[in-house]
Amino acid sequence: MKIYTHGNKELLNKDCIGLFCSRLIPLSIYYSAFDFLKLLMNQTVTIGSGWHSPLEKKALKSRDAEAKSSLIFFLAKGINHYKVDESIKCEIENGKILIVSQWDEAKRIDQNKADQRNRYMLETLDRHLFLSINTGGNLEKIYKDSLEMEKNVYILDHPTNAAWINNGAFAISNHNIKELI
Repeated sequence: MKIYTHGNKELLNKDCIGLFCSRLIPLSIYYSAFDFLKLLMNQTVTIGSGWHSPLEKKALKSRDAEAKSSLIFFLAKGINHYKVDESIKCEIENGKILIVSQWDEAKRIDQNKADQRNRYMLETLDRHLFLSINTGGNLEKIYKDSLEMEKNVYILDHPTNAAWINNGAFAISNHNIKELI
């Protein structure tokens, strides 16, 4: 499979954590998930995600310029049609960010491309972190696929995620974040 990249290609060789978060996240878990993601982004770790949920976008915008983490952006559209946000341009130049796409010229994101991107992340990355999953949503299937593929699956330790924790994922929080790193 051909992939198109922009940035530090060496990040693909790192032990990367795949990050998944529902677009619609209950308020009861939102701030815990946001705080955890901010803490994770300040660790020496590589995090790969679509970076498209509102929570992920907010975490990116508030990312400290001195953050220790490296990031991989897995796109669901063509790399030539992705506009790099000004806030991360210097991090690309400093080798802390990689943008990856399976397409060069696809202009629009659609469900098929999002599914292909998610499948690529599942297959490429060995560790998957879920911040919040909505029952019946797209992430529920991704979560189950991740467990079936015998990946290392982590989920934010929160009462909202209790059903998922009891289903085979390792509960992760600010208190045991080192287990993830």
